[in-house]
Amino acid sequence: MDGLLLDTERIYFEVNSEILARFGKTFTWDIKAQVMGAKERQAAELVIQHYQIPLSIDEYIQERREKLAAKFPDCKVLPGVYRLIQHLKASGVPICVATSSRREAFEIKSSSHKEFFALFDGHVICGDDEQVKNGKPAPDIFLASAKSLGLNATIHSNNRNLSGF
Repeated sequence: MDGLLLDTERIYFEVNSEILARFGKTFTWDIKAQVMGAKERQAAELVIQHYQIPLSIDEYIQERREKLAAKFPDCKVLPGVYRLIQHLKASGVPICVATSSRREAFEIKSSSHKEFFALFDGHVICGDDEQVKNGKPAPDIFLASAKSLGLNATIHSNNRNLSGF
């Protein structure tokens, strides 16, 4: 969802940058790439260890959540996305939001876009949902998404490809 449906990656970058700036550190794209899609605690641990900042994981998460919550309601649907999702829905293509975000964060991000997210007919899987044990790139969230759509998805033996239908 982030960076694909909604313009939130910019917000994540800003917030992480703000936190690290207090300690004279600069959030870099290579670390951002490593934390994208990761579970929240795992991402926080990576940032804290890499930048050697004097915050506990819980302190980092709390500050980050507060800053994100203040900025998320202003995020926009990315150009062309609304039209694409309308087309997919009208064409009968099964669609589901599969986001690593916590359910609470999803609710904040989507609060200004109720009509858009209604197109998914409630098919939204979040990173803290019970059936998602491992963060991306593990297939958990994609398997849960397929299941929510009534699809029987399997992981191929090379563990890199997911198929359904």
